[in-house]
Amino acid sequence: MATIYGAGSITAWAAATITGSFTTNSTYSGFARRVGDTLECSGRVTFSGAPNSTSFTIDIPDSLTVDETKTFQSGIVGSLFLSDTGVSTRGVGLLTYNTTSNVIDAKILVTAPTTLGDVTQAVPITLGSTDLITFQFSVPITGW
Repeated sequence: MATIYGAGSITAWAAATITGSFTTNSTYSGFARRVGDTLECSGRVTFSGAPNSTSFTIDIPDSLTVDETKTFQSGIVGSLFLSDTGVSTRGVGLLTYNTTSNVIDAKILVTAPTTLGDVTQAVPITLGSTDLITFQFSVPITGW
């Protein structure tokens, strides 16, 4: 992945290895690039059946570390879109940075306008075969 994280201030989008907390019946794909001191990532998770029962998180690619000395406005670093293709249901959410575990947490609004809850295999939609989640986030990286 050296082409993604090269010394240039802006690198081209390149395929990235994306992983997360959904591991059962879940296939991740995505792209990443460096823009100055920031990692930009865009990806998707497709499902061949129900994923494992957990809150959805996305790992920071390649064991990179987020530079926590730089501020995040409201902790929000990106967004996600959920699609339940079997019943044509859609959902949107926010991605927040979790300083404790260096992962991106997927959240949805539970009580408007301020309370966020976890995205899980059953909230806000029940995920199963042919469903998908797309996401994008940007975080500053230590040492960039």
